[in-house]
Amino acid sequence: MKIKCIIVDDEPISRDIIRRYLSKYGDFEVLCEATNAFEALKFVDKIPIDVVFLDINMPKLSGLSLVKELTPVPTIVFITAYPEFAVQGFELEALDYLVKPVNPTRFAETIAKIRKKAHRENTDGHLLVKTDRKIFKVLLSEILYLKSSGDYVHIIREGKSLITHDSLKNMERILPPDRFVRAHKSFIVNLDYVKAFEAGKISINGINIPIGNTYKASIKEKMLL
Repeated sequence: MKIKCIIVDDEPISRDIIRRYLSKYGDFEVLCEATNAFEALKFVDKIPIDVVFLDINMPKLSGLSLVKELTPVPTIVFITAYPEFAVQGFELEALDYLVKPVNPTRFAETIAKIRKKAHRENTDGHLLVKTDRKIFKVLLSEILYLKSSGDYVHIIREGKSLITHDSLKNMERILPPDRFVRAHKSFIVNLDYVKAFEAGKISINGINIPIGNTYKASIKEKMLL
């Protein structure tokens, strides 16, 4: 599976170097090169990204500020000529921090970190959820269902829940389709917790969740597998 990347830097030479480095790794795919944070925001709002290679010192909106706007937060690798920003970068839980000019050997170490993290996330079965400027690890096995509320998603677990600034559409892309299914325009359910279902509703731990007409066929198919 390809690791999807975006390069965000206002310096063309810097973007070119990172692109050439990444071209040597067949499992990495650069989907976009943005010259500023606003271009990057527009892109990631439409297409899920795994990794952002991000300059910090950019006009109008810095790389540090950009990370605070991203929901959910992909893997962040800061690349900058200013090592004094390193502490702030790691406070935002960046995976790595590279100082320009980036050495190819040092870049290879970053690639290894990204691959290790991607493998761990794929096998552990969890989501990284940003809420209140913190990132939480949520095991898929703990999630009962997800409910949308305006521009937010409630991730409901037994006895507790998290609220994140996201959409059900994005969550539907991230969650494994063999375990999670859209039941309604406002709900995604974990099939492992479905106790019963009928024409108009699903029962999960005593809670009745409506089934939208659009999703009835899909629910029936998944439940009968």
